[in-house]
Amino acid sequence: VISLILVFAFVLFDIRYPQIVKQLEKDLPPKDRVKDRELYARDLRQTILLGALPLVIIYCLLLFLFSPTLISILKDTNFQLLQFDFVLTAFVLVYFFILVFAIWSLYLAFRLVYRRIEVMG
Repeated sequence: VISLILVFAFVLFDIRYPQIVKQLEKDLPPKDRVKDRELYARDLRQTILLGALPLVIIYCLLLFLFSPTLISILKDTNFQLLQFDFVLTAFVLVYFFILVFAIWSLYLAFRLVYRRIEVMG
C-alpha cells in the first residue's frame, strides 16, 4: 500500500509541476490591461487550488504518516548509513525524498500565492 501511495504522489507531482512552472514563467500583464490581469489572477488561483495545494497536502500527509516510523527507526535501532540494513536505509531515503518534495511543493505554492497577490495588488 505504501508503494502505491508513493507512486501516486510522485506521479501527481510529475503531472502538476509543468503546469505550475508554466504559470510562474508567464509575464505579468501590464496594470492598464485590467481584464488580462483578472484572467491571469483567475488562472493563478486555479493553479494554486488544483495544482499546488493538492501536492502540498499529499506530501505533508505523507510526512505525517511516516514520521513516527522514522523516529522509531532512528531512536530504537542501531541505524548507520554506511553499514546498513537495506530496509531501514531505504525507508530513511524515501522519507528524505518525501521531505524534499514537500519543501519544494510548499515553495512553489508560496510563489504562486505571492504572484497572485502581486497581480491583484
